[in-house]
Amino acid sequence: MPSLAKGKSSREELAENLNEELRSANEQLQNLNEELTVKVEELTRLNDDLDNLIAATDIGTLFLDLSGRIRRFTPAVARSIALTEADIGRRVFDLKLCLDYPTFDDDLYAVLAGGLPVEQEASIAADGRVMMVRIHPYRRADRALAGAVVTFVDVTRLTAAERRLQVYINSLPHQVAVVDHAGIIRLTNAAWKRFAADNGGRPDRTGTGVDYLDSCVAAGASAAAAADGLRAVLRGERESFTCEYPCHSPTEFRWFLMNVAPVEGGIGGAVISHINITDRKRGEEDLRLAASVFENSGESIVIADEAERIVSVNRAFSELTGFAAAEVIGRSPRVLLSGRHDGGFYRDLIESTRDTGLWRGEVWCRRKGGKSFPVWMTISLVRGEDGRMSHLVGVFSDLSGRKAAEQRLLESNAELEQFAYVASHDLREPLRMVASYLGMIERKLGPAVTPDLKEYLGYAVDGARRMDALILDLLEYSRVGRGAPHTRRFALAEVIARASGNLKVAIEESGAELFVAGGDLIAEADGEDCLRVLQNLIANAIKYCPPDRQPGISISCRSEGEMIAVSVADNGIGIPDSQFDRIFRMFQRLHGRQEYGGGTGIGLAICKKSVERMGGTLRVASTVGMGSTFTFTLPAAAAV
Repeated sequence: MPSLAKGKSSREELAENLNEELRSANEQLQNLNEELTVKVEELTRLNDDLDNLIAATDIGTLFLDLSGRIRRFTPAVARSIALTEADIGRRVFDLKLCLDYPTFDDDLYAVLAGGLPVEQEASIAADGRVMMVRIHPYRRADRALAGAVVTFVDVTRLTAAERRLQVYINSLPHQVAVVDHAGIIRLTNAAWKRFAADNGGRPDRTGTGVDYLDSCVAAGASAAAAADGLRAVLRGERESFTCEYPCHSPTEFRWFLMNVAPVEGGIGGAVISHINITDRKRGEEDLRLAASVFENSGESIVIADEAERIVSVNRAFSELTGFAAAEVIGRSPRVLLSGRHDGGFYRDLIESTRDTGLWRGEVWCRRKGGKSFPVWMTISLVRGEDGRMSHLVGVFSDLSGRKAAEQRLLESNAELEQFAYVASHDLREPLRMVASYLGMIERKLGPAVTPDLKEYLGYAVDGARRMDALILDLLEYSRVGRGAPHTRRFALAEVIARASGNLKVAIEESGAELFVAGGDLIAEADGEDCLRVLQNLIANAIKYCPPDRQPGISISCRSEGEMIAVSVADNGIGIPDSQFDRIFRMFQRLHGRQEYGGGTGIGLAICKKSVERMGGTLRVASTVGMGSTFTFTLPAAAAV
């Protein structure tokens, strides 16, 4: 019995232990069940939250597995690309989406294969809305790739706003670009693109998506200041940045002004503009050059405003007049009046300047110490944009030295003229005496004169006569230009008739024929100078004609603008081209003394001097053996 009671006690103890373990396991199961219930409820809430979030969001989102099958999508996707619940589980590649995105399949395959995310703007074919499509990889918590997420964001209004902004900035004449907070170019206008193309710009350095700061660095040290200024604006260290810089183009050297200003609204970034300031820089350079010319000019310059107050003078003005700039600026130019001219002279001067815009003439001015001196003055009128007078500019130079030189020259010429007269008179008298007494010796000797002595006496007489002719020609040459020219109006036919009358004997003896055309033209010059030229040219035409020809002389006159050209053509022996310059020099003969009646070689030099005194020119054209044409010009008379 004791043993039986003891065994029963062990079974009871075992049963009790088992019950205890069962109760413990049941409690654990109950706890696990409660925890599972909580987790399920939490997961249900999270799933409900996700469902509500997906249903409420306006961003179309499409979830795909690794094969491209649709797992789920937001209602916005159904509105964007027309999906239905029946499409869940189908491969998106097998669907025909109403989306203008030609590379969608290729981009999605690339992301599902582990590629980088893709962002592309596309339009909805049905209604023209614009979507920003983004394809991102879908990864589990362990970062393993499990598919892709495609989002569709409606950017129609934003795109329209960008287009309006693009149209606006494209209308700007300046080059404009917008960069983000990192200096990446996000927007450029048409002028920016043209500027880059004109200067050989590369899209990888000037287009959207490019780091503008890197482009500045690549441009070299000259762009370092621009890069530093842009960084300072992007960091908020400066409110703005401005710099001027030169820029070559294939055809010219240009200057630009760069402005950098932050984008308003605190969204970061900056607006960069480049303005072509070449004209302004060129104007500044012209002003600097004009200022340098003004200040360093050898001519004295004074500028007065419309109220006739001096506003500026140059260094030469102060040196000539003795007045420092500070002493005359703000005062009237009358400070320079010498008192040698009356009031009418100055009134006429001002009125002429106002009427014609220019006056030139000789004026007596006064230096600071009171001494008067002559100047050659040019006064110019400057008009403003409204056409009214804004300034008067006087430019003048001292004539004192020239006046003194002219006086000395007049005195010297008078002395030379007197000397020439006396010398010619005194020289010709002995020559006439020598020739006369040689003739008397020859007659006195009579038959006793040997042939050799007769020849020697002939040489001596001929030499005396030639010397006398030379002295007469020199006197004629010296008279040309003596005193002021006696300018008058005359018909060329009148002077031609006088010249041919003076040469009547030579014309008749030679049998020369004279033809005149255009003689009715009216000249305004010194008639005696014109007569002298015509008479010499006609005489030469007769003298230098071959003995077997009858001299033919043609005189033609024609208008050449403000001048009249007179041509004297002959049928004489002609002149070689190489001698054209020589024949107009003093004492130059192309033939021996005994040929063609001899001569002193001064006649054409007299013609040239006379023509130049009338303000014209003398030239020759000739063919050896055929004849020559001498043409001279003289002023035509103004129409009455």
